[in-house]
Amino acid sequence: MNEKNAENRRLSAQETIFVTEYVKSLNATYAAKKAKFETVCPEKYGSDMLKKPHIRDAVDNILNNLIPDKQALKKRLVDEIHKLAFSDVKNVSKWTEEEMTFIPSDELDDRESSTIQEISTEYTKDGVKKKIKLFDKPKAMDMLGRYLKLFDDVSGDSDKEKESGPAVPSLTKEQAQTILNERKKKS
Repeated sequence: MNEKNAENRRLSAQETIFVTEYVKSLNATYAAKKAKFETVCPEKYGSDMLKKPHIRDAVDNILNNLIPDKQALKKRLVDEIHKLAFSDVKNVSKWTEEEMTFIPSDELDDRESSTIQEISTEYTKDGVKKKIKLFDKPKAMDMLGRYLKLFDDVSGDSDKEKESGPAVPSLTKEQAQTILNERKKKS
């Protein structure tokens, strides 16, 4: 089938369900299962579906209508991940061996307050237990590192990209894990 015919090809009922579920979840395996494609390996089937030009075009058309300014959204997402990756609990609380205090919310800027996942105070017979939890910093660092292609094991690289090499120096998985562990110890 030539490329022009692929663009004009109508989606089957199952393909329509696949596209709809993929756009909702951005998970090809889930979409393949929801579309009830009879397959032993829905992970591979979902991935294969996204390689078909008429499926990819249908997904892209829907996403382009839902998200007209992808570049602005992309920048905002990267900014949010960056914020979480380099968050520091010292920016939102203070503590000594005897007590812990939260910095009042009206003293926090939007950047600092958005890194907080949970604040809780529990009253027990032994006293007050305060807890502050930031969003998952190692996960955010991993997401940012993958986006910036800092790791050798980033899946989805084409053979052409592998031959030409990454645009930035790469870290091995072990080096990245060492950095993450060191940062975890400091915070």
